[in-house]
Amino acid sequence: MARINQRLNGLNPLAYVGVDAPQPTDFITLARDPTVNDSLNFYLGTWWLNISTNDLFYLASLAGGVATWILVGSGASLLSLTGNTGGPVFADGARNINVIGDAVTINIAGNPGTNTLTVSASGTGVVSSLTGNSGGAVFPTAGNINVIGDGITVDIVGNPGTSTLTVSTVGTGVVNSLTGNSGGAVFPTAGNINVLGTGVITVVGNPGTSTLTITPSGSIASSFPTDAGTAIPAVGVLNVFGGTGISTTGAGNTITITNTAPNNAFQTIAIQVFTVSGTYTPTAGMKYCIIEVIGGGGGAGGAKPTAAGEVSASGAGAGGGYSRGVYSAATIGASKAVVIGAGGVGGTGIVDGTNGGASSVGALLSATGGNAGFHCNNLSTTVVAIGGNNPGIGSGGSVNCTGSVGTNGFAVVIGTSFVCNPGKGGSSVYGGAGGAASAGGPFAGLADFEEDGINAKAYGGGGGGAWSADGGVGATGGDGSPGVVIVTEFI
Repeated sequence: MARINQRLNGLNPLAYVGVDAPQPTDFITLARDPTVNDSLNFYLGTWWLNISTNDLFYLASLAGGVATWILVGSGASLLSLTGNTGGPVFADGARNINVIGDAVTINIAGNPGTNTLTVSASGTGVVSSLTGNSGGAVFPTAGNINVIGDGITVDIVGNPGTSTLTVSTVGTGVVNSLTGNSGGAVFPTAGNINVLGTGVITVVGNPGTSTLTITPSGSIASSFPTDAGTAIPAVGVLNVFGGTGISTTGAGNTITITNTAPNNAFQTIAIQVFTVSGTYTPTAGMKYCIIEVIGGGGGAGGAKPTAAGEVSASGAGAGGGYSRGVYSAATIGASKAVVIGAGGVGGTGIVDGTNGGASSVGALLSATGGNAGFHCNNLSTTVVAIGGNNPGIGSGGSVNCTGSVGTNGFAVVIGTSFVCNPGKGGSSVYGGAGGAASAGGPFAGLADFEEDGINAKAYGGGGGGAWSADGGVGATGGDGSPGVVIVTEFI
């Protein structure tokens, strides 16, 4: 138990001789506050004055060697008050500072008897509760009401520095506008957008659940017949898929069906005809073409001049060959050289005709020309002149044909009469061979003593033979026709 300083009460029996005689209590003055460690050589009842702050302490206990000092007086006094702004406010001459509310939102009432200032909200300027769309009023807890957005559609950010709450929409959860198939975006008026059905569509609103129900009020197709079978929507969805060579894409309320197969359909047919040599250049967009080639026809032989009682008839030229093929644009490439065979020339007198020339398109296909007919010497009896017996031949195509042979010329003397049958020209696949001008009768009745052969008419035809009789001056065989190249293009 702590020792009580007997000097404070004079109860020591030896006080009269000066032991623990009654004296004033100890009084310590230092420029700091006492601590629990200030116990050694200190007695209960000692006073301690902090000369820096004028705070006065009393030593009330030394239990366990730990000093317990009690603050019994403070030298500090209220000198000023500082608000949120404006700096410190100092006491007036009466040592008073007025604390006054604005009487609109804040009211301050003073009670001198209890030395109390009561601060309270007044009027409607201060929010005492918040009420949402539902749930009733929310009152502050510890002077605060939490205003929290759902974080999905609404976000609320507080700024303590400005005592501000900022409410904003988040993401796409809040509708700012509605856009239909046409007409642009529609924005709210007074916070509302009317959604009205028309025709077979009815729109019903339920304010209690914030729901719009859109339903068909008329006839809307529930099944979709196709070329093979009927499609029925499942859970309101109808799948539209493309088959081979067809693709479908969806965007918004539109389905686009596209043909993805190569476009091999022909839109146009064009024909190029070559009667002279040159170059075949495909028309733009050509996919396939059919090429036909015909060689030149052979010329007929000539008929020799005749004396009285003599006859002469020449052989005809043969027809040119033919070839036909189908080719793709890739096979043709940029171009192909075209060669046109010339028609053979008919001979005059004792001269044979000439052969027809070969026609070709690059190295793809070709057709040779027909051989010439031979001339005829005049005799007084029977005459035979050989015709072009080697017609032209086609090669390289998917269809290859030979031309027709030119026939032999024939003439005969029968007493005082005669018969002349010159050869007939060989035809190509297009026909048109040169004909034969036949003659016959008594020599004495001749009006004309010779006649030239007839020229071929169609591409690749052979020329017709000529004749002379009973003093004729001779005749010229018919010319063969030149060849041709015909290209039929599919575009």
